[in-house]
Amino acid sequence: MVPLRPIVVLVLALLLGACGEDSSGGASAAPTTAPTRDTAPATTRDEVAAMPLERRIGQLLVVSYAGTSPPRYVLSALREGRAAGVILFGGNAPDAATVRKATTRLQRAAGGDAIVSLDQEGGEIRTLAFAPSAVGQARS
Repeated sequence: MVPLRPIVVLVLALLLGACGEDSSGGASAAPTTAPTRDTAPATTRDEVAAMPLERRIGQLLVVSYAGTSPPRYVLSALREGRAAGVILFGGNAPDAATVRKATTRLQRAAGGDAIVSLDQEGGEIRTLAFAPSAVGQARS
């Protein structure tokens, strides 16, 4: 079991870094990431600092769930900004249609901004058993 204290310290450090001061001693209004021509402008430090603490923490969390369909509490967490995304494991992804349906529901709940990830190394760990091998994935 992972001790809770180091996790709390890590989350707090990340939050303080996300809304902390720049090297000149003042609050920085520079974007946290550089926008590209394909994306909207990045959230500024001031915008992050203005977020409620629960939302700032939520931007750092990726959750998981059991089963093939995202439960209401996961959809609610995405909708309310209490989670940034979901990681899928083998029990969530028995076939492509199930993954497609779950991903659609997750993205809809998050307004299209959900991080949906999975552990698909292509070797012994293959969450998407129906996907090609590592060599086949590279070709795809």
